[in-house]
Amino acid sequence: MPIRLTTLGVARVDRGDTGFPDLPAQRLRFALLLYLAVEQDVSRDEVVAMFWPDRDTARGKHALRQMLYELRQVLGEDWVDMRRDRIVVTATVDAIEFESAIDGGRVEEALELYRGAFLLGFSLDNRSFESWVDRRGGHLARLHRRFQRDHIARLVAENRTEAALAAARSWVELDPLDDEAAHALIERLVAAGHRASALQFYEHYERQLAAELQVEPLENTQALVAAIRNGAAEAAASPVRPVPDPEVETDASGVGQVPDAAAAAVAAPPRGATQAGSERPAARAVRRKPVDLWRAASIAQRAVAAGVIAAALLGFGFYSRAPAASPAAPGPATIIAVLPFADSSADASIRYLGGALSDALATALAKSGVLSVISPAAVRELREQGRTTDGQGRTYNADYLVQGSLSLADDRLRLDVELLNGRTSEVVRRRSFERPWSESLNLVEDVVLGATIFLRGELGSEIIVGQAKAGTTVDAAWRLLAQAGDVHETVVTLLESGEFDDALNLLAMADSLLSLAAQMDPEWPEPVLERGWLAERRALISRIAAAGGRARGAAEARGAAESRHALQSGLALADVAARTGRDMAGVHALRGALLQQMAQLHESPDSIMSGLAAAERELERATELDTLDQGSWRRLANLRYQTGRYAEANDAAETAYRLDPYGPHAAALTYLRFNALFEMGRDREAEGWCFQGKTHFPDELVFSYCLLALHAWADGITPEPDRLRQELARFDDGDASIQPSLQGRFESMIAAAYARAEQPDSARAILRRVASGPADPGALWMRASVHAALGEDSTALALLDQFLEDGGWTAARVAASRPFQDLLERTDLQRRIEERTAMR
Repeated sequence: MPIRLTTLGVARVDRGDTGFPDLPAQRLRFALLLYLAVEQDVSRDEVVAMFWPDRDTARGKHALRQMLYELRQVLGEDWVDMRRDRIVVTATVDAIEFESAIDGGRVEEALELYRGAFLLGFSLDNRSFESWVDRRGGHLARLHRRFQRDHIARLVAENRTEAALAAARSWVELDPLDDEAAHALIERLVAAGHRASALQFYEHYERQLAAELQVEPLENTQALVAAIRNGAAEAAASPVRPVPDPEVETDASGVGQVPDAAAAAVAAPPRGATQAGSERPAARAVRRKPVDLWRAASIAQRAVAAGVIAAALLGFGFYSRAPAASPAAPGPATIIAVLPFADSSADASIRYLGGALSDALATALAKSGVLSVISPAAVRELREQGRTTDGQGRTYNADYLVQGSLSLADDRLRLDVELLNGRTSEVVRRRSFERPWSESLNLVEDVVLGATIFLRGELGSEIIVGQAKAGTTVDAAWRLLAQAGDVHETVVTLLESGEFDDALNLLAMADSLLSLAAQMDPEWPEPVLERGWLAERRALISRIAAAGGRARGAAEARGAAESRHALQSGLALADVAARTGRDMAGVHALRGALLQQMAQLHESPDSIMSGLAAAERELERATELDTLDQGSWRRLANLRYQTGRYAEANDAAETAYRLDPYGPHAAALTYLRFNALFEMGRDREAEGWCFQGKTHFPDELVFSYCLLALHAWADGITPEPDRLRQELARFDDGDASIQPSLQGRFESMIAAAYARAEQPDSARAILRRVASGPADPGALWMRASVHAALGEDSTALALLDQFLEDGGWTAARVAASRPFQDLLERTDLQRRIEERTAMR
């Protein structure tokens, strides 16, 4: 009899008629069992990294073996198969059965299986595990919501009024704080003739939201109830439908309008604080997962929750710009890392302030000229990799650490800050700051001045720390951006799970929030600039989402149109921000990013090149005005690489990398340096960057790609095709994303290595297999490179013609690529390129 895990609702484990009620109390052991059972087949290294990030590999694997031994003693031996480097679990899991029932259209089975949110009430003090729970739970909740919506709509279409009402009641029982469920029940009650019951339920629901989450129902539901009270009962009789996203009205300046209720929500202190002069006691603190808060939040609070989406996209800093270390003064600079300040409040409602304050302090310290500051983005990156253990100073290679914690009580904010010796983790100095909630913005300067005193006393030298100006005197507007900076993980989760529509909805709501900040302080350009960055991200997501659709042609055309509209909106917002009269680096950086992406939507080579030239001018100006803007340097390097100027691209990438070699751009810049050096023919240097990437980012597929490219095409590298096969097999086992979409490309590169290794029969055998496999336009030019290496020029030219016809690279870029340099000399490829360019 297999073990069975219940994960939807209150978690438990059974085997036949035997239950194990004591296991959930053993939180780490039970969490391990849940994770393994749901995932079913995982690598040991992945499990160790999640549950024992503070231990080295050997000690972590020992802890894993010990815990699995203990679980087998309780549950038996046959449910787990411990292979050399993987763990395979055989168990029945209701969440997996639920997904299968949905896919198979088994309505009754799905209704029976879903008994509540994923791992309801179970938590573990482990960020990686909680992130996994949120991702899985969010996916299952969205799946359940769509299923309930469609199920009720079918019942309504079949005129089964009472069955639809019963289904809506069941939905509310499972998720009493979900606004769409409440909306559906109100509609069904009215449709069944129970108008009074509908209004009575709404009043109960409204009180429940206020008591547990301090929010109000969505405007859509409020409007429905208003219509019912006004006698328009027929408004509720339509089939259940998704709650639409709020539309943002835009004035002539391009700055959106949001309801007054949103302004009140932003200006008010979080739950746990009391307003001065208010007799209402603080509401009971209820800790809920982010997905639950999102679903139950009001429009204003959903907007707050949307704020920092772009921070997660392509590793580009958003809202809280990641300051890079200043150029060090002569002699070794003192290295310092500012850790995100923790939220010690009872309900974790002010974490966003901790991040904003620590970012502001790092920015100010970076301007000292004698300190080398590890950027907050780099600190966060290392923390997310689980590399913050005992001896954090050694993790960051820092001489000093600054850490602290925020708390909120009686409408007063308190920040306790410590300066630590980075080598010993001993506390050097402590200091506390306290401000009224309405003056939280002033904590920025308080903390900076306090840190200056810390460092002067410790280092014995005059540390002139840069002033940390928020750019606004409006406390609520500053908090608006700070709040937005704390929820990017929600968006990353949506994008990782392919929930592009939800991500785009969050972007729209974030845009509303930034509109409000701009209205609060019209002289402050930052919110308008950030709206422009939101438009840039929205354009990118629109294209990515369209490219992944089934109706590729129509979807891609629609995605391009949506992307172009978003980019034009972003450029208009950049113009609004520029009206302050200042020549701001941020305006030029935004314009450069928008124009660079806009150029990719053009048709003709002339339009593409002129668009890229305009983008380059803007990015160059941005780096002139702010030499520490890593994002602009990175974009400039990418643009120059894209236009075939590899030496200039390498120089810009080197500058960007030195500004922050640890942060979220590190992997992309490492790979860009490899590519530029490789195209320049500096193969040994390129190999060094490839291996640096493989060492620092072992799970990034691109650093296996760079190894394949070196062996396939680099003159200075001896090809080893068998070694490449081993490299590819490693990802075959652990990453299904390369099957089958990239398989043909990687196989073609291995074939190129065989051709260079003078094993033509092996190369041709691989080519035949790739050619008979799934169609992949992207593999055409790689196959062409193999035929060119084999001296089969006519076949290579035919494949290149097909590749260019299918909308691949421009002909000029093909000609500039290393695999075809010899082909240019031997054939009429140059003439074909010129003809194709003229045709366009």
